[in-house]
Amino acid sequence: MQTKILKEQNGVKFISGISREYLDPEETRKKIKPFVTKTKQFLALDGRRKTLSRLSVTERKIIKDRRDVVKTVQKRLGDIPASEVEEKLTAKEKAVIGNFNAQLLNTQSEMTNVYQEIESLLPAFTKEYNKIMFEKGVYSELKNDEEKITDAEADELKKLFESYPKKKFWILTDLTPVRKMMKRRVFKKVGDNWEMMTAETIQDCIKIQTEGWKTIVDLVEFRDDILKSIESNRIASLPMEDKEKELGIVLDDLAQQAANMEAKNQFKDEKTDVKKWYNEQKKILVKKYK
Repeated sequence: MQTKILKEQNGVKFISGISREYLDPEETRKKIKPFVTKTKQFLALDGRRKTLSRLSVTERKIIKDRRDVVKTVQKRLGDIPASEVEEKLTAKEKAVIGNFNAQLLNTQSEMTNVYQEIESLLPAFTKEYNKIMFEKGVYSELKNDEEKITDAEADELKKLFESYPKKKFWILTDLTPVRKMMKRRVFKKVGDNWEMMTAETIQDCIKIQTEGWKTIVDLVEFRDDILKSIESNRIASLPMEDKEKELGIVLDDLAQQAANMEAKNQFKDEKTDVKKWYNEQKKILVKKYK
C-alpha cells in the first residue's frame, strides 16, 4: 500500500509527494508465520531443508567414526603421524575406512543435490512470502501528514508530478495543478479599467488561475492601456495631501520642459505653440490628479 504526503500552506492543503507504508518487521513475522507455513511452497522447501539437516548430521557422524578408527590404528602402532597411518593399515582396517569414505562421498553428493533443489525452490517461496507479507503484514502507524492511497491512485499522482513538476506547481488534494506565481504581477480587466495584483500566497495563485489573471507578457497588445490604468489607480489611491505634492512636482517638470522647448524656438508663432501646448498639458495633469 502507498501513501500520499500532504502539506498545508495558508490553510490550503496540497500533495507534496508519494511514499509507501512501512511494515513493522517483528510484528509482521509473528502475524504471517501461520499463513506462510501452510503454503505448498514452504512445505516443499521445509522438506528439503530437513533432509539437508539430516544429511549434515550423517556427514558429521561418518567423519567422526572414520576419525575414531584412525585414532585406534595410531594407538596400536605407537601414535605415528596420521600421514603414515594408511601405509600401516590392515586389510580389514582399509576396508572399514574405505567404506566410511564411500559413505561420506555419497552423503556429500546427495547434499549437493539437495542444495540445488533448495535453490530452485527459493524464487517461488520468496514470491509467495512477499505476497502474504504485503497482504497480511502489520504496517507502522501513518504520520499525521500521510493518507493511504491505492496503487492506481499512486500511478495517477506520479503522472501528474511528471506533467506538473513540483518546482513550478502545487497539486491540490482534488488533483488540480496550480502554477506557482509567487511575487509575480498579474493583470485583469474589470469594466473599463485594468487591475493589478501580486501573488503573495497559494490562495492568490489559485485566484490567478481560476479568475483569468495574466502576466504582462501575455497581454503585450494591451500594455499601454494597462500602464495608464495602473497609474490612474495609483493616483486615485493617494491621500489628497500627497496628490497635491506630487502634482506640484509634475507641473514643475512640465514648466521646465516648456521652457526648454521655448528656448530652442526661433519664431514667435512657435513660442505661442509652446505656451498652448503647456496649457493643454497642464489641464490634463490637473484633471488627472483631481
